[in-house]
Amino acid sequence: MMMLISALLALASLHTSQAEVCCDMNTLCDKVDEAINEKKRFNLMSANDACKTQGGYLLELEDNKERDFTYSFVKKIAGDTTHFGTGGNDVAEETTWVYYNSGKPVPTEVTWLAGEPNNSGNKEDCMVFWMSREGLNDITCDHNNIKYVCEIPLGCEA
Repeated sequence: MMMLISALLALASLHTSQAEVCCDMNTLCDKVDEAINEKKRFNLMSANDACKTQGGYLLELEDNKERDFTYSFVKKIAGDTTHFGTGGNDVAEETTWVYYNSGKPVPTEVTWLAGEPNNSGNKEDCMVFWMSREGLNDITCDHNNIKYVCEIPLGCEA
């Protein structure tokens, strides 16, 4: 899908002010501006609101190609961060994973870690990407100090 996005990374104390990513998810189109220290950290509900103030939404992975690209991109920007939040959740109906912004289902082809999602303690309703294990996991949505990725559509020329 040809779509230019800007990924804003609020990763622990690292926040990228602007990073434009090409539609084909293979190259950086423009540049990643200098990282600035960001003292605020959020739970995923607040992170979703923070993305909206930037004109975007929490990351919505469309397929494993985008998942793999996002992993590589975040690793280059943030190094060995533990995990980052996405817009995936099953808050409305357990085991029915959808995205906050679009309401679209999380594609079944997007690979979760083995045994995940497991809804541990019957309270894990939000989707995160665990960097060290290179896969998706479910956690509580009120988990504090979450790192996250915002996706901001900018339009794209083919």
